[in-house]
Amino acid sequence: MNKTEVVTIRGVVQGVGFRPTVFRIATGLEMKGQVRNEGGVVRIVVTDTPERISAFIDEIRRRKPPMARIDSIDRAASSFVPFTMFSIENSRRSENEIAVIPADIAMCDDCLLEFLDPANPRYRHPFISCANCGPRFSIMSSLPYDRDTTTMSDFPMCSTCSSEYFDPLDRRYHAQTVSCYACGPQALWLDGHLGRSRSVTPIEVAIEAIRGGGVIALKGVGGYYLVCSPFDEGAVSRLRLIKQREQKPFAVMFGSVSSLREYCLVDELEAELLASPERPIVLVEQLPAPDTAAQQRMGIYFKSPQLRFSNFGKLASLRQCQNFAKITAARFVNSSIRQGSALSGACSCSQAEFADGVCNDSRFVGAMLPSMGLQYLLVNELGPLVMTSANVSGLPIIFEEAEMEDLMRRAPLIAGSLYNTRRIMTPMDDSVACVISGKPQMIRRAKGYVPAAIMVQSGFGASADVAAKPQMIFSAGAHLKSVFSLSKGPAVYLSQHFGDLGSFESEQMYESAFFRMKTFFDIEPQIVAYDLHPNYFPTRFAKNYVEGNVVLVPVQHHHAHIASVMAEHSLEEPVIGVAFDGTGYGIDGKIWGGEILICEGAEFERFSHLKYVKMLGGDDSMREGWKSALSHKLASGAVDVCRSEYAERTFEIDLTEIFEYAHACCAHNDGDLELGTGSGSIAAAEAAIRSGIGLVETSSVGRLFDAVASLLGIHHVNRYEGECAIMLENAAQRALDGATNEATSDADQLALLFHRRVAEKVLDECTLARQNYGIDKVCLSGGVFQNRILLDQTERLLSEAGFSVYRNIIVPPNDGGIAFGQNYIAMHA
Repeated sequence: MNKTEVVTIRGVVQGVGFRPTVFRIATGLEMKGQVRNEGGVVRIVVTDTPERISAFIDEIRRRKPPMARIDSIDRAASSFVPFTMFSIENSRRSENEIAVIPADIAMCDDCLLEFLDPANPRYRHPFISCANCGPRFSIMSSLPYDRDTTTMSDFPMCSTCSSEYFDPLDRRYHAQTVSCYACGPQALWLDGHLGRSRSVTPIEVAIEAIRGGGVIALKGVGGYYLVCSPFDEGAVSRLRLIKQREQKPFAVMFGSVSSLREYCLVDELEAELLASPERPIVLVEQLPAPDTAAQQRMGIYFKSPQLRFSNFGKLASLRQCQNFAKITAARFVNSSIRQGSALSGACSCSQAEFADGVCNDSRFVGAMLPSMGLQYLLVNELGPLVMTSANVSGLPIIFEEAEMEDLMRRAPLIAGSLYNTRRIMTPMDDSVACVISGKPQMIRRAKGYVPAAIMVQSGFGASADVAAKPQMIFSAGAHLKSVFSLSKGPAVYLSQHFGDLGSFESEQMYESAFFRMKTFFDIEPQIVAYDLHPNYFPTRFAKNYVEGNVVLVPVQHHHAHIASVMAEHSLEEPVIGVAFDGTGYGIDGKIWGGEILICEGAEFERFSHLKYVKMLGGDDSMREGWKSALSHKLASGAVDVCRSEYAERTFEIDLTEIFEYAHACCAHNDGDLELGTGSGSIAAAEAAIRSGIGLVETSSVGRLFDAVASLLGIHHVNRYEGECAIMLENAAQRALDGATNEATSDADQLALLFHRRVAEKVLDECTLARQNYGIDKVCLSGGVFQNRILLDQTERLLSEAGFSVYRNIIVPPNDGGIAFGQNYIAMHA
C-alpha cells in the first residue's frame, strides 16, 4: 500500500547539486513526490510503498553528489498526497533547522576538462563552474543557497546558460554560479595609473606585467592577491615593500603536484590535501640545494617522523643521539622503504631557483594549486607564482575594488589589477595546513572550510529536530589569529580567520562578520563564552553584545586549547591536557603558556606548569627573544624566582648545556652574552629586570623557545610571530639531517637536545598525572605544538608509555582553535 513520507536529509546537502541528483534518481525509479531546500536541509516528500521508498533512499546514499556529505536521513509519516510526478520545489527558510552548507569549492575535473578544450564554448572562461564547484559562502547573502541570494544575481543568464540551469538532467541544473563569456563576470584590467584598460585581452596584459618583473593585484574568490614571479628578486623585494612584510615567507602557487615536486618533497597525504576541493596552502619541505645533494640524500629519510624518532628513547647523552641517528640512516639507506624511488634524482633537477626573498630562512614552501580559472591561466603561462593576500601586514585582506584602488594609489609599485565585478560578500584568506606524523593539521581554517559546520557530540543533549529549539552559543575566540564561532545545537560554525586584532579595520571586520553570520544562520545566542583577558577586543565585544537573558561563560585560554581537542575527538571523560603556547591570561592574573591541566567538560584543574619567570612586559619583549634569554639566564641563578600562590607543581627544562654554551661564547665577547644586541641594551634590560619594575610573571613555553634560540646564537628577534622558535626548530632539523656529519654545529645539536628534553618533561608530568588521577588520555594543543619535531617526539614518547594521544586536526592548535574550545566548554557549562 502506498504511503506518503517526509524524508529529511541533513549534512552538506545544499550548493552541491543534491536536489538534481535526487530528481534524477526519482525519475529513474518512477517515484512520485517533490524535493526542496529548507533552511539548511533537503526535504523530500514522496508517496510510494515503504519498500520502494527504502530503495529510493539507498540509491540517494549511493549516488550522492561528489561534494555532498550525508550526516543523517530521517523518515516520518505524513498525510497522504496523491502526487502524479516528481518535481523540484522552491526553497524555504526554517528557523530551527541546523544549516550545513558547503564552503567555496575549487574548479572540478569536469569543468577543468571543458576549460582546457578549445572546442568547448567555455574554453578558458575564467569563471567556469557547475553544480559541483565554484564560489559558495563568499558570494552568499542569505540562506537558502539560490541564485537570487548570491551576488550572481547581478548577472542575468543568457539563453544558453538558462537552458542548462533549468534542465534537471544537466550538470549545471540549479548551479547558482553558472555563467559564460556572454553573461557572466568578465576579467578586467586596471593599470597602475588607475586607468581602466580598453584592451580586449586583460589577462595577456597581466601576464606581460608579471613577465616584465611587475607585481599585480588579482581578484580571487575570497579577496585580492598580490602576484609576482618567485624567480625575480626585484619583484619579490617590491612585494615586501608593498606589504610592509620584512621576513615572513610567501605562498607560492604551482600548476600541479608534479610541478611542485621539482622544488619540494611531497608525500601522498600532502598531495591529497593540495589537490582537495578546499585547495589549502600546504607547508611542504624544500628539496635540498643541488650542491648538497649527496649529503642530504643520507638524511632524506628524516622527512619521516616515524623513522626520525624510532626507538629514540631517553638517551643518556647528546653523543648517543648522534650515534643512533647514524645507525638509523644506514638502516634506511640499506633498505628501499619509503619513497626512495620517487626521490631519486630529485636533487639533480635543473629548474630555476626561487629568489631568496620568497621563503627567506624557512625550510618550507607554502604551496598551493589553482582553484579558479584566472589562476590556471596565469600559472599555465608563467609557471610558479608568488600568490599572497593583498593587504598591508596587520590589516585584513582587501576584497573591494575601491579599497584596492586606494592601495594602488598608496603603493605605486603595483603594476595593475586583474579584477572582475562579481561582488564578494564574505572576504577570507586561503586556508593553511600541513602534515605531521602522517596526519593533517590545520594551521589556518578559512576559504574552502568556512562555514561548513563541525558537528560536536556535546553533553547538553540538544536535538536537531525541527520541533525543538536548539541551544545557541557565541564564542568570541582569541585576540591573535582571531576566529569566533556560533553554534546551534551540535552544529558549530567557525568564522573566517581575521588575523591579529590590532587594528580598527580588523576589529570592524570581526564585528561585521559576527552580525552577518548571526543573521545568516538565524542564531540568537543564549550563551556567550569569552577569554579571561580583560583587554582583548573579543572579550570586550562579547560583554558589550549581551542582550536579554544571556549566560556569560568566561573561559581560561589554555583550557579552551585543550577543549578544542576534546571537541574534535568527542572526548567526554577526563583528560590530561598539555597546553604550550606563547601567552594566555591565567586565573591568577599571570601569563600562562606551559600548562599541564586535568580537564573534564566545563571544568579544569591546573596540575602543574613551567616555573614562573619574571620578564619585561610589553609587545617589544615578546618580539625580542634576547630579552627572554636574559630573563631565563637571571632566573637560572635564583631560588624560587616566582613562587606560585597556588599549590600546583612546577617543572623546569634542564638548560645546563645551553647555558654553558652561551657562557662559553662570552669569552669571545668580553664576558657579555651574545644576544644579538648591544651590551648597553643588555645592561639596561638586566637592570630593569633586577629592579622588578614593569615585569610580568610567565610560565610560557613559547618564550622559553625564544630564549633558547637567542642563547644559542641562532636567532634573537621575532620579525614575525614565532620566528625565533621556527629558527630553533630549523637548527634541530639540521642536526637530524646532518646526523652522519661530524661537523654539525654544537648550537644545532643543542637545539635538538632541547626539543628532546621538552618532550621528555611532558612525559614525566603526564606520568605523574596518571599516577594521581588514573587518566591515560592526553590532549596536546597550543601554538608550540605546530613544531613538527616536538610534536613528533612527544606523541611517540607518550604512546610508547601507554597513553592515548589526541591533537588538533580540523581546527588549528594555535589561537585559531580557541573559539571552538570555548564553544565546547559553553556546551557543558
